[in-house]
Amino acid sequence: MQYDADRWKSLKRGVAEMHKVLIVDDEKEIREGLKTVFPWAECGVAEVHTAEDGEEALLLVERLDPDVIVTDIKMNRISAENVGSGMDA
Repeated sequence: MQYDADRWKSLKRGVAEMHKVLIVDDEKEIREGLKTVFPWAECGVAEVHTAEDGEEALLLVERLDPDVIVTDIKMNRISAENVGSGMDA
């Protein structure tokens, strides 16, 4: 999948607030790559946080209340499915 800057810009038009993103992946290279390579600020994202597994993600979700969570499906200890079921709607 290729990043489409125009599509992201159209999605964020009219949105004044800056958003928080949480990236969850057990591979450090993936986490850091997504955090540093993707142009988050252009998409209205002010904060990008990372977690190395589902357990850490659940703690950060409680503390940070992120707007978007980008997660690996299969991770050690707690999978993405269990992270989703462990969060309040």
